[in-house]
Amino acid sequence: MAVSLARFKNRITTGEMFKNLILITISNFVGALFVAFFFGHVVGLTSSGVYLDKLVDMAGHKLDDNFLQAFVSGIGCNWLVALAVWLAYGADNFSGKILGYGSRPWPLWRSDSSTLLQICS
Repeated sequence: MAVSLARFKNRITTGEMFKNLILITISNFVGALFVAFFFGHVVGLTSSGVYLDKLVDMAGHKLDDNFLQAFVSGIGCNWLVALAVWLAYGADNFSGKILGYGSRPWPLWRSDSSTLLQICS
């Protein structure tokens, strides 16, 4: 978000914007692989038990989604993440940033917290 805003205000060039976006995408991918490897194999959360069962169940249900469902799910998850980032980005103090990151869209949130998990998984 900050990269594209900097481009709109002509603080960076288009080439610098694409260079930053590519670097951000690669870094996010490497970070996701690290987190998946660390929690899955090093810590052993997905080696057996309830976490493995839930992981296999969620992956199986993702295979049943058609393209439109997966696309809308990705947009919804990205919207929720961007909302939290913008709320924290606009805060003036530390407690406001924590509330911004920790805020949840309560109309989508059920008591068993499965709605948000289904949107973002």
